[in-house]
Amino acid sequence: MNIQKVRMNRGLGSNMSIDLHMHSVYSDGVWTPVELVKSAKEKQLSAIALTDHDTIAGLQETREQAELAGIRFVNGVEINSHYYLNNKKRNIHVLGYLFDPEKLEPYMMQLKEVRDEHNEAIRRALRVHGIEISYEDMNLPSEHSMVNRLYFAEALVRKGYAENVKEALAKYLRKGGIAYVEGNYPPFREVAEKIKEAGGLVVLAHPGESSLTDEEAERLLDELVFQGLDGVECIHPSHSNEYASKVIKWAKEKGLLMTGGSDSHGAGTALGYGGGGMKIPENFYDELLLRKKTN
Repeated sequence: MNIQKVRMNRGLGSNMSIDLHMHSVYSDGVWTPVELVKSAKEKQLSAIALTDHDTIAGLQETREQAELAGIRFVNGVEINSHYYLNNKKRNIHVLGYLFDPEKLEPYMMQLKEVRDEHNEAIRRALRVHGIEISYEDMNLPSEHSMVNRLYFAEALVRKGYAENVKEALAKYLRKGGIAYVEGNYPPFREVAEKIKEAGGLVVLAHPGESSLTDEEAERLLDELVFQGLDGVECIHPSHSNEYASKVIKWAKEKGLLMTGGSDSHGAGTALGYGGGGMKIPENFYDELLLRKKTN
């Protein structure tokens, strides 16, 4: 079957909305799986994917809740990686879908160790400047939550070292900050290989957040295809209607899957929609399944 032809003929029309990019308390979201699925049900979503950062610990619970609610569920994950484009190191977010969790779990444990080491390095860097931040100071929403720079920033604000999160990130935690520690992210090729070894599909997340020119974004897609890329996230809150249309065009030209998600971390998110009120169509879910069957 010619997947590209199917994609072109079907277009983006759909009466139902889905969401293939959502986070829970198992990473840096504030919703439990019960709350996430409840919100998806209220928004009448027909399918969802949980894509927590560098962990798949919440998949089983969320799948069970989705099944009870009559919502189709997709195993997902979002993994930080890096790739050199034009000899410049870029942070690339990778979305993995429809993999076998048992097969991917050993790799996720490796990534957790890397993340834990990075967090300890940040604590040491802050300590050099007389700032002590404990994990208790971070007020994590759940015992499962994965610590990241945002939680450090919020703790710095609560302890009076910054007026707001933006200042805390800029002054201490982001590149140029006095306690910045570069993340030791794996190369894109490695992440793609691990997802594929687990039977999954590999998607580039929100290219609009990468500060790339259109020419660079297209080149990135072309190069990543040779390293295992299956698709690209076209609809995302960071993408305007105009930019989403560009990414959709690129995806069609290159035979890539199209996905979309709200990147929800909790309340205040328009589930099932990206930027500019762009609806995430059910066709994206159908095409994921089609590609999985034809792989």
